[in-house]
Amino acid sequence: MNIEISPKEYEKLLNWYDAMMYCQLMMIDDKTDWRLPTIEELEYIAKSKNDFEDFWHWTCTNGGENFDDATRKWQYNL
Repeated sequence: MNIEISPKEYEKLLNWYDAMMYCQLMMIDDKTDWRLPTIEELEYIAKSKNDFEDFWHWTCTNGGENFDDATRKWQYNL
């Protein structure tokens, strides 16, 4: 059984490590320098007119002092 899903649906299934790899391997218009946004960049996107769907998005910002474990990453719900 072969099930196809859209890229947007696939992206919703990714954990943080997979999302990082997905960005690193992505090529759009011959550009390959993609990365996850910072929490500040994602907040800016959320406040602007955009075509992002309302769901959680990963960021490259680590938890820092906001978490006991500084390796935890922020998610942002647009």
